[in-house]
Amino acid sequence: TVGTVDKVSVYRVLANGNRALADQPVGLRGIVTRAAGDLILSVGNNLQVEDVIIIDGVVDIDTVTMTVNASLTGGGAVTITNAGTAAINAAITSAGIVHFDTVTGTISAGAEIETTGVGAAITVDVALITLTGDVTLTTDAGAITLDEVLDDGVAHTLTIDTGTATVTFNDNVGAAGLPLGALVIDRAGDVHFSGAATTVDVGVLVIGRTARIAAVTFDAAAVTVDEYVDIITGTLTLNALLTAGGTISIAHADLVTINADIVSTNGSVLFGSTDSLIAGGDDGWIPVDDS
Repeated sequence: TVGTVDKVSVYRVLANGNRALADQPVGLRGIVTRAAGDLILSVGNNLQVEDVIIIDGVVDIDTVTMTVNASLTGGGAVTITNAGTAAINAAITSAGIVHFDTVTGTISAGAEIETTGVGAAITVDVALITLTGDVTLTTDAGAITLDEVLDDGVAHTLTIDTGTATVTFNDNVGAAGLPLGALVIDRAGDVHFSGAATTVDVGVLVIGRTARIAAVTFDAAAVTVDEYVDIITGTLTLNALLTAGGTISIAHADLVTINADIVSTNGSVLFGSTDSLIAGGDDGWIPVDDS
């Protein structure tokens, strides 16, 4: 159901009830594509989004491959099922959840994904995400759950802000020799790196940049950071070897449980009970206030 549409052409599409079916590439083009209802597409090959799309209702897309080169906005949930690659080159915004529920597909991400509804989550079930640009994932107290996140070799930054909701990584973040440029978790409730066989490889690791995280748990096999680590948290549970090339700074308001080694090859390891900032990874503990 596309609803009332202004300035849009959809070619090689056959309407069938409230679903659009196509076995050839589908293009959504126009200065602005605006629909008062829902957008439900089942595409047998490739979906190209080349101009702005604003849907007042839900967006449900089932396709083999998909390329988003212009912003896509949903007034309800946005669900994307892709058997091949979904290339997200422009922003996706939704008042409801954003859910990539593919089982076999992958995601190439180079733009922001945001949910604006309170509690609306961003969930990637099992799809591998490869960063092709700096990416920000933002929710208003909605949980963010990701599977594997890798880099295309250009060292991009992944920034996450859930306000007070949980952030969970269920697989590798970066890879040996191909780390993310930086992983920055701005605000969140609990942050959990899950999976005994998973690894974290990033250039810089910052958790709690603008607000203290409630709890951080590393259950991964190993965490390797090329430069510095700055964590501001309530509690910290470390079950993985943590190695950094620069200073490791941990400001904690509650218990820190260390069940694995912490190694800085060219810096300090600092623990404190007050919030702190590290000056570009340089050695030194800089209090936020005078305490």
